[in-house]
Parts: sequence; structure tokens; C-alpha cells
Amino acid sequence: MSIERHPLSNMYSSLRQGRCRHGPRDPIRHGIALSSSRGNAKTACTKISHRRGLVRVRDVIPAVGALSLVPVTLAQLGIPTDVFWDARTPALLAAVAVSAAASASGLGGAILVERNAPAISRFDDEVHFRLTSLVASIAAGAGVSHEECSAHGFFIKGTRRKARLVNAGRVRTRSSPSMNAPQWRVGKGVIGRSAATGDYVQVRWGTLSSSAIQQGRQRWKGLSSSDRWGLNWGELHHTHDYELICAAPIFDRGGKLIGVVSFDGPEHLHVRAGYLRDDLRSAARSLSDLWPPPKGWWISHA
Repeated sequence: MSIERHPLSNMYSSLRQGRCRHGPRDPIRHGIALSSSRGNAKTACTKISHRRGLVRVRDVIPAVGALSLVPVTLAQLGIPTDVFWDARTPALLAAVAVSAAASASGLGGAILVERNAPAISRFDDEVHFRLTSLVASIAAGAGVSHEECSAHGFFIKGTRRKARLVNAGRVRTRSSPSMNAPQWRVGKGVIGRSAATGDYVQVRWGTLSSSAIQQGRQRWKGLSSSDRWGLNWGELHHTHDYELICAAPIFDRGGKLIGVVSFDGPEHLHVRAGYLRDDLRSAARSLSDLWPPPKGWWISHA
């Protein structure tokens, strides 16, 4: 896949925002999936990188700030009594300080995003362009309409066990299906499995989900988390409109796993597995060239 500007790019300018044998007997358990290697999920996940400590602190700051307001509010209302709070002045002062610090942190994040808005916008535009090129290349090569295809880019945020996949960009002309639900994380869905194994994954999801829904909720609940692709019954229904889903990992220049690029389209494209794999891996390399995102990008995409 080439990342040269393609005529279809203009069409999307307004849209900015495993391993199994073919034809397994059990489409649910085996996922009708193609993956060049199972990989090692634990090893791959250890490669996830992004200022882990800083991410943890940012995630809890809003909650801490909200909790610190509780004693302050109670003291203002005199609950339980004014005398009770008079004896706890140091604690009240500490709560006020924590609340002020949390507010300052939120304000600081907003200022950072505003200051770097041009760089963030350029980064988002480049992600969008590369995803547009991916859709255009696959649609042209397979002889299908670009309206039947879509592509998404995800970057990994968080620690190994709680890492989630932040939607960095998408190219889609239809409102459904949508990658907005469920909340993707490492190990969940086709995208999450690619992130967990660090390898290419391709699944005929339409066949898998239809078979699973037909067999019923209890059958689905009885499967292992891996066989359920990390999805509960409700999340399975959210993804039912997908036909074919492919995903390839994105690595930075040092070889660390930083995200996943995905493509979905008509299920009959599964016969072009080799071409799809090559196109997605090429797109993953082109997205890697953009890394890292500018300051404030993670806050703006929270």
C-alpha cells in the first residue's frame, strides 16, 4: 500500500472524527480467524509504552478533586455540627488544598491542549490521511466500493493490565457499524487481540457473531474469555453488524507496541487475506512514522 495522496482522500475530509484453520467446525470457538502467529500476549503487553505513572495520576485526579469537596461542603453546611469541624481545621485546609490542586491540574490540561492545538490538528489530519489511503488501496484492489469499507487507528494508553485503546482516527462513510462501542482494551475484540498478541488478526466476524447469537446467551457465557474475544453478551450484540475485521499492531521505532490499525469490510474479502495483511502492515508502519503524538494529544482524546 502506498501512502501517496489518493483522489478518494477528499471524500473523507469531513470525516475526522486467533490463529485458526480456514472453515473450523466451531465458528465461535475458533473465530474463523487468520493470524500469522498466536504470539505471546503477556510478552507483547509488556512492550506497551506511554509514561505509565503519569497516566495513572491523571486518571485519578478528577475523582480525588471531587472527593476533597465533600468535607468542605459538609463544613460549610455545619454537618454534623460547627464544633465538629472547628476541631478539624487542618483536615479542612488539606481538603481545600487538594481541591485547588485538582482544579489547577484540569486547567493546566486545557491550556496545554489549547497551546498545542495546531500540532494536534496536524497530527489528527495525518492519521486520517493514512487511514483514507488504506481504505482507498483495499477498495481499489478488491474492486469494492469504499462505502463498504472503513478503517480505524488506535493508540494504547494505560498500564499493561488496564490498557485501553484510544481511537486516534477513523474513515467511514456510514454511521453503522461503529467502533465507538464497546470500550476497546488490550485483549478485547479483534483489535484487542492484535494488541495482546502483537500480530495480525483477521476474523469473519459476521459469521462468528451470527452463529453465537443463534446458539444463545448461555452458550456464549459458558465459553472462556479468549473464545468470547473478551466480549460479554451485550458487547457481542454491539458488534453484530461487522462482517470482516482485520487488525495489525503498530510498533514504534524501538519495536514497542503502541497501537493497532484496523479495517472492516465485506466478508467475501477474506479470500484476499495476504493482500489485506500487507496493506494493514504497511498502514501500521506509516502511522508509526507519526509517533509520538504532540503534547496535549492524549488529553484532547481522553
